[in-house]
Amino acid sequence: MTPCKPSSGGNATIWLIAAISLGIAGGLFLDNWNNPATLWHDPYHDRNTHLSRGIDIALALRDLDPVGVLTAATREVTWPPLHPLVLGFIMAVTRVDARLGVVPELLGWRRP
Repeated sequence: MTPCKPSSGGNATIWLIAAISLGIAGGLFLDNWNNPATLWHDPYHDRNTHLSRGIDIALALRDLDPVGVLTAATREVTWPPLHPLVLGFIMAVTRVDARLGVVPELLGWRRP
């Protein structure tokens, strides 16, 4: 019995899916960038907590304050701190802007 060889069309399919996914994510990001108010209207949405913690982490990173980073990351335990940590790192190297709050969701291929 001979092992199965992957088809030559497999790589093209993966690249096509990646290109479509990146196009959709880019479109969602641009839509949010141009009209961010559509996402930030509900004060009880998890997104607001993620944004607040992400900003706190970003500012602590800019101040080189490891205790502040850990405090902000572990302040609330409803959700694990992955989203705020990713957002905090992004905002620490770029700028603190609420429009960047959707980047971790887009990186995880979730519609904001």
